[in-house]
Amino acid sequence: NRGYEDGDFEIDEVIVESLSLQGRKIAGTPFGLTVGRQHLFYGEGLVCWDGGPLDGSRTAYFNAAVAHIEWGKRRFDLHAISNPEKDDYLPVVNGQDRSLIEWDERGGGLYYTDESFAGRKIEAYYFYKNENDPDDAFPESDIHTLGARVSGDVTGDLSFAAEWAGQIGDRGGAERLGYGGYLRGTYRAPLERPLDISAGGIYLSGDDPATGDYEGWNTVYARWPKWSELYIYTLANERGVAWWENLASGWLGLGLKAHERVSLDAKIYAMWAAERPFAGAALFGGGDYRGTLSIVKIDWNLEKSLTGHLLWEMLRPGDYYAGGSDAAHFLRWEFMLRY
Repeated sequence: NRGYEDGDFEIDEVIVESLSLQGRKIAGTPFGLTVGRQHLFYGEGLVCWDGGPLDGSRTAYFNAAVAHIEWGKRRFDLHAISNPEKDDYLPVVNGQDRSLIEWDERGGGLYYTDESFAGRKIEAYYFYKNENDPDDAFPESDIHTLGARVSGDVTGDLSFAAEWAGQIGDRGGAERLGYGGYLRGTYRAPLERPLDISAGGIYLSGDDPATGDYEGWNTVYARWPKWSELYIYTLANERGVAWWENLASGWLGLGLKAHERVSLDAKIYAMWAAERPFAGAALFGGGDYRGTLSIVKIDWNLEKSLTGHLLWEMLRPGDYYAGGSDAAHFLRWEFMLRY
């Protein structure tokens, strides 16, 4: 029973998504500070974007304090994060006792961004995170993630981005050693209508069941539909919703400005598992090919105030999954009116 309801209408939780105090260039210095409920996004979101993955796109906030210093085209962030399993810090109207994550998360880290090089952006970071479930349904984890990202132009028509990170720590007493990253390149063909041709690769380590250590990649704060809206739910059967782990993929993409108000983006991913699944699990087969994922998205801008999109995704499962598994489809259309 959600409450506040009648035969025609019922109200869900009313929450605070953003509430913070911010100061920039405090007292004329290059130092700044943001404290409170806020959004954090670094790089392309490989390690940090969504603070509450279990409720989908409903919330994305972090309870955090971020101190930063900016000088020229360089920025250095120092952050501390506390995200409990449920929304405990601020009032919730008509609360449903909804879990935002499976455990309490706390951590801190450093993030450095440098855009002082012509045509290049360089980023380096360290994140520490502790996952602690008071009910002991999940093993406690400490994760230390050290990584770097570089992006920019190779020529006027060719751009690239690459990111790689390693992880150490522990998971329920087992030593942790994971790693992950991606590489992509995009060529913009010099045509009357912009045409982008892109290709890339993704690697996120998986746990080897033959060892006593834990080698799986931890998503840190990045359980969101980075590569697919559909596949995050398939991953839910392994570690959790949007738990990007144990994945190796090569992909090709095409982006076309078909009309001044219509654009098309299409990608196809060939996906493997870095480690084969546990033997005997009913969901899985004996192979390491996860399947082929196709994505087509059409965006339109009919007027300044009226926009929308149509998204279709299809997964043809491979031998990583049990024989006879059906293809999966995801379809979404949207119109948005701004005023």
